[in-house]
Amino acid sequence: MKTLFKITSALMLFFIIGTSNAETPLVSLSDGDEPKTLVLNFDAESTESTLKLVNQANETLLTEKLSDGTFNRKLNLKNLEQGIYYFSAENDNKSVVYTIEVDNTSARVIDRSEKVNQIVFREVGELVQLNLFNPESHKVTVDVLNEDGSLLFNETIKKTVLIGKQFNFENAFKGEYTIKVSDGQSAYQHKIEIL
Repeated sequence: MKTLFKITSALMLFFIIGTSNAETPLVSLSDGDEPKTLVLNFDAESTESTLKLVNQANETLLTEKLSDGTFNRKLNLKNLEQGIYYFSAENDNKSVVYTIEVDNTSARVIDRSEKVNQIVFREVGELVQLNLFNPESHKVTVDVLNEDGSLLFNETIKKTVLIGKQFNFENAFKGEYTIKVSDGQSAYQHKIEIL
């Protein structure tokens, strides 16, 4: 029985990794051939991604939402002041952040970090899908609250590696609802507004 559980868990893990990689945008940022320019290569397959450029004060200088397609774009940073900037590409599954240093004559990438999200909330109409990868099988609590803070749904899930839930708000009253998920170490939430 334990062997069957291990094999099933391993197959599910490969399925999750394969699925998340299939929907993960491929993004790269490299030095351009002109001073203070960078070249962005982006390939998004079937998932909406957000591109963003912010400064050290966390002020957004550029934002763009993309879904399907492949493109190459030159980022002209000539009008930016000297300093550190952050360029990010993120979707439900993953975020990639490039740290960019701009000086008087050049712009260059000095760091790249990548984070894979363990939880995914996906809205399809008035249906919210929740998927959580819980590799250490922590106890997970799922709550749904209305805008008054009243608890509408509560479930505690134990000893489960992959958690999948669907919440249908099709017949719900108008208002804002919050789905809260806690695994004892991290807490996540997602809001949906029903009009």
